[in-house]
Amino acid sequence: MPPRLVVDHYEDWLLKGSPDDVRLLHADRSDQILLYPSHVGQGYRQNISLRDDLTLVIMDYRLHRDVVFAPHRPTVEAKFEFPLAGGTGQPSRFMAITESNSLGALTARQRIFEIEVIFKGYDSILTYTQACLERFPLQTQQIFEEIIQCFWRFRGGRLGLDLNTILNRLHAYATQGAYRADTDYPFEQILPEALYTQTIDLDYANRLPLTAQVEATIGQILSCPYQGETRRRYLEK
Repeated sequence: MPPRLVVDHYEDWLLKGSPDDVRLLHADRSDQILLYPSHVGQGYRQNISLRDDLTLVIMDYRLHRDVVFAPHRPTVEAKFEFPLAGGTGQPSRFMAITESNSLGALTARQRIFEIEVIFKGYDSILTYTQACLERFPLQTQQIFEEIIQCFWRFRGGRLGLDLNTILNRLHAYATQGAYRADTDYPFEQILPEALYTQTIDLDYANRLPLTAQVEATIGQILSCPYQGETRRRYLEK
């Protein structure tokens, strides 16, 4: 197998494509089409901008070499992933991303066919992280709260504040430019060892099977018959 490829960002190394690509299920001239170069794999990533803070992504690709990326820019977004390859029973996943210096990886040979719904900005982080947190078991909620408390102390915040207050203050600092989303410290250096080992529970708790309603909605997204502004409104709803 070819050696793994190391890049600075998971999109910068992709090639510009065309909305006329016959592989696309549907497309509009406003879509951003990115193609995987032949020396890495094959497939596409279709970014559909619905609002300034909301992007729908349809991707279908397969790599023949591993790709490792270490982004060096702030990333602040809440992301829902809905995998479609591999048959039924694939779990959806929610991620709140506020850091940018951790390594990520794309694995070769496996087909990735999925939809992502990306909400950008701290308002989205607060809204959707809190909504998803409420559906977790109490023990998982406590782990999440301890993690946020650790980051708050790491940033120099004082103790004795509740989780919502901390999240809102981090949001206020970000709005004022006083809080940087990126950090030079790996996740495992900020958290105590015992808490770091518990973070795996968050990953398992955050995986939910696709319901019939969600599968129906995905089908509507993939078969959207509209164009232009009507298409944008249809996909946003």
